[in-house]
Amino acid sequence: MTGNDIKLDRYAIVSFGKKKENLLIALKNNVIGSKHATFEKHIQNGQIIFFHCNGSIWGSGVVVSNYYYDCTPIWDDNLYPHRFNIRAGLFHQDGILTSQSSFSEKMKGRFGSGWGFSYIFAPQPLPNAFGIDLLEEIKCQSTDAYTFMNTI
Repeated sequence: MTGNDIKLDRYAIVSFGKKKENLLIALKNNVIGSKHATFEKHIQNGQIIFFHCNGSIWGSGVVVSNYYYDCTPIWDDNLYPHRFNIRAGLFHQDGILTSQSSFSEKMKGRFGSGWGFSYIFAPQPLPNAFGIDLLEEIKCQSTDAYTFMNTI
């Protein structure tokens, strides 16, 4: 994948719920997965994704494969066979809180009070302005994926 293949007009949030260990496993294996077949409708090769866990956005990555179905166990708690390969990008040192923060207030002002539900828990593509804001916020306090994985 080249820089020209990255879709800067297409962003999504991938949530790991409260399971930080699943986020770490995904990063170590360069793969994201879901139990739900609808996952493939919201994620595309070349898309920029954001990693959500424990009420915070922790970092960004790029999808580097087309959708595939694989029952090989990776995660300890479930199978998550609907998958995409990823390449980790930058990570925020402290995480960006998705509620009760200045970032959250900014998103409420721009996208409404239900922005978290609309874009995290019922995944759909993020508006471009939202994706750009998240990338900028991450860049302000960024670290690389290796450092991130070894500090959380």
